[in-house]
Amino acid sequence: MNIPERSEFTDFKHSLSAIGTWRKNVHVFDDRSAQAIRAALAAGRPLLVRGEPGTGKSQLARAAAKVLQRKFLSQVIDAHTEIQDLWYRFDAVSRLGNAQVLSVNGKPEDVKSELDPKKYLSPGILWWAFAWERAEKHQCEHPLFRPDQQDHFEKNNGVVLLLDEIDKADADLPNSLGFMILWVLMDKEKFPVLWS
Repeated sequence: MNIPERSEFTDFKHSLSAIGTWRKNVHVFDDRSAQAIRAALAAGRPLLVRGEPGTGKSQLARAAAKVLQRKFLSQVIDAHTEIQDLWYRFDAVSRLGNAQVLSVNGKPEDVKSELDPKKYLSPGILWWAFAWERAEKHQCEHPLFRPDQQDHFEKNNGVVLLLDEIDKADADLPNSLGFMILWVLMDKEKFPVLWS
């Protein structure tokens, strides 16, 4: 893995373009942040950034993605977020609604294809982060998460994944997240998603 020199982080003002809900901004790395990112890359481990609100923790992830030329994925975590939501979501309500409509005026041969569970399975942020090609190929009629198309970095370079406000989650989420990511990293061919 190619780890950028500290100077590639600290010697420049990094212009961050507007992407999705993120405003255009400029980020200047301090030496400590640059070294922390480099250490995480060298160790092959995630980086947990802590600090007071408004100190640029989330912007740090965007700026790191720019320096590393990786896709940037982010999701805000709340008290109701569960580990499965980060991998995928199944839209049972839409499927039920379509089943009711098809039971009234649908052709029997259309019912099976229209109610195929795969059509209602939306890849979550972790699916995109760990299996981009599979998430991209997955045909979902009701996607709940899509990476920003304006992000011009090559997906083959990897991703910078920001799980913002993870401290707001139920205590089980960080524990499950650590276990699931470790499991996926050990065996990338297996992926805990139904109907894939």
